[in-house]
Amino acid sequence: MKCRFLVLIFLIILPLSLASCSSTPELLSSERAITAFTFPTSTATTIDENAHTIIVTVPHGTDVTHLIATFTASAEASVTVNSIVQTSGSTANDFTNSVVYRVTSAYGWIQDYTVTVTVAPSSTANYVGTQSPGDFWSWTIDSVAGTFSATNNTKSFNYSGTVSALAGNPGISKLSVTSTTETGLTPPQSAYMIEVVNTALLVANAPIYTTPSGTQQSIKPPIFATAQGSCPSTGVNVNWIAMPSANWCSTAGDPNPLVNGGAGCTSGDNAFGTAAISVSGSTYGMTVTSYRLDGTADPSGPFILSGCSCSNGLIQCTDSGSHPVTATR
Repeated sequence: MKCRFLVLIFLIILPLSLASCSSTPELLSSERAITAFTFPTSTATTIDENAHTIIVTVPHGTDVTHLIATFTASAEASVTVNSIVQTSGSTANDFTNSVVYRVTSAYGWIQDYTVTVTVAPSSTANYVGTQSPGDFWSWTIDSVAGTFSATNNTKSFNYSGTVSALAGNPGISKLSVTSTTETGLTPPQSAYMIEVVNTALLVANAPIYTTPSGTQQSIKPPIFATAQGSCPSTGVNVNWIAMPSANWCSTAGDPNPLVNGGAGCTSGDNAFGTAAISVSGSTYGMTVTSYRLDGTADPSGPFILSGCSCSNGLIQCTDSGSHPVTATR
């Protein structure tokens, strides 16, 4: 009787032990990659699996301090930023600086990805400049829309129209004036532009038009402009060059027929110089030194301007003769 009981126990345990030996433990995944990464408004994403970097481009003006990423990571892997679990399409991060995303596989292996957000430059560029005999201009060029707007601030004339590439002339664009408030200028008219984006602008061959008296106005002088910067927070020195008028004198004895009733020049006019800009809170000052074309200093200078103001990179003063003076940096 005792032997039968032992045999029965053995027969019950044996099948269980055989079943246990035949099962295979599930292997944990070691995959730890990010294969997709976007933001709601992002325009491009580049994932470099060798360098483990992710570069995402967002439109100009995007607030990068609170962006929510939608990403795809390896199955069973977890994703964290600074030990905070990330949920695709839900967790926000500040991308002012690069952010490290850590991907941990189910097996426990780790891979970091450095995510950098690049904000696309604005499609518009703003410039300010001058045109002989001293007209002050402001320009806005929209390279995406292919449009421009301009204002002759001295004469309060406005212009707008389209920008197109000039066929066969790389780097030169055609400005087609479709609307203007300038008296005597009837659209359509054309001008031509060379633009170093966000640096400088040259507008030449401004249109020939009929004056109110019925005569043909000759081509206007070119307009030179530079990109608007920001107001300086500390003192700065800048160089300047003059935009000469038709009666400008290079040196004494210059036989300019437009000067002194055709008698010519008795002295040279200023051609270039320096301006030392001082800053005290929100008040600006300028000390302007001028030179003739031959390099001699203007004997009546330097000129000191005080009580100037600055807005969007434009420093505006009034000289001793109550003439407005505008500078940009």
